[in-house]
Amino acid sequence: MALTVNSNIQALNAYRNLNKTQAGLSSSLEKLSSGLRINRAADDAAGLAISEGLKAQIGGIQQASRNAQDGVSLVQTADGALSQSQAILQRLRTLAVQSSNGSQSADSRTAINAEATALKAELTRISDTSSFNSVNLLDGTYKTGYNFQIGYKADGASATGNQIAVSIDSGAAAASAVTAVTAQAQVLASLTGTGTFANATSTDYSASETTLRIKVNGVTMNFSVSGTFASTANDAVAASIVTLLNTQAGSSLTFSYSATTDQFTVTAAGAALGVSSTIEVVAATVATGGLNLNLAAASNTGVASVNAVAAASAVAAGAFSAGGLGVASLDLTTQSTSQSAITAIDDAIKKVSTARASLGALQNRFQYTVDNLDTTAENLSAAQSRITDTDMASEMVSFTRAQILSQAGTSMLSQAKNLPSSILDLLRG
Repeated sequence: MALTVNSNIQALNAYRNLNKTQAGLSSSLEKLSSGLRINRAADDAAGLAISEGLKAQIGGIQQASRNAQDGVSLVQTADGALSQSQAILQRLRTLAVQSSNGSQSADSRTAINAEATALKAELTRISDTSSFNSVNLLDGTYKTGYNFQIGYKADGASATGNQIAVSIDSGAAAASAVTAVTAQAQVLASLTGTGTFANATSTDYSASETTLRIKVNGVTMNFSVSGTFASTANDAVAASIVTLLNTQAGSSLTFSYSATTDQFTVTAAGAALGVSSTIEVVAATVATGGLNLNLAAASNTGVASVNAVAAASAVAAGAFSAGGLGVASLDLTTQSTSQSAITAIDDAIKKVSTARASLGALQNRFQYTVDNLDTTAENLSAAQSRITDTDMASEMVSFTRAQILSQAGTSMLSQAKNLPSSILDLLRG
């Protein structure tokens, strides 16, 4: 090998190898200190792309698992509240059976009804206040259903099954509040132009179910009273009703009303049917809350009055309140109403049981969902680890090798840089 002064090839070679060794040593140190095989895209471009996709999937699945656990907690909260509602209904049923017994006095039934009233109020309170994360559960809020995200993807045309709908519904229909009506003047003074009755809060009582039943020569005939009333005055209302009846009766009968005597008269058309004296007004009634014409059979005299209507709170669709469960109007003060109450309470118990069964099924579904998501997250984490994590044993072998080569390279570079000095010995010789 030629001896040169300008170029120390041996030193350059040793320096190049030492740089390469130092780069490897630096890479091993980074991997060992971070625990990651891929610290930058240059380490493994394809592996980085795959691992980031897995990371997004794992993060979404882990949050979905927490969402499902929230679903379990919500369902348990609702079920716990409904269990108390069901206990109240069972107590109400016991009271209804007790009040139905013939041994009860009026005073004892009053005491029983007082407890029932308190229990109905508690039913409504539970419905109105039971909540999870400040969202009410039993007042109808959850009737339409809320979706729980239990997948890492968005539900849409390309992906389904990432949400579970939770619905808590008593099956109750929405109903407006009703103000109590106790006197005829309260309704007669507020007759509207559409044939309905409105109280001070604009709650309507329909007159469309009014019927008038009469006998003509012993033959019963029925007529309905509905339509537009011309006035709020009693005489004008009666005249309007007569007009409606004549429209329906056609030519066979003629109805009239005397404002002087307050008499309704029904006259048969034609001798074959007799005359007005042979016509008897049997009854004229409507459902609770509507117009009631009390017509005496002997004189055919009519007085307009109104059936009493008990006050009722508004009912939200799907609510588990006393009104939503159909027990708000329970009356245990008499034996007959107590008998009716038993049937109503049985229906309410059935509604709550159905809702709790649905919640139990949802809870089991959520729990299986959590188990599946946790297993999936575990397997995906293992797959990501194999791509991104450092094999510490293997990397330690590489590090030790690089460390030895670094020490050897440094020593050899030192030796190589001294080789040109032997030329001085030649020159001195």
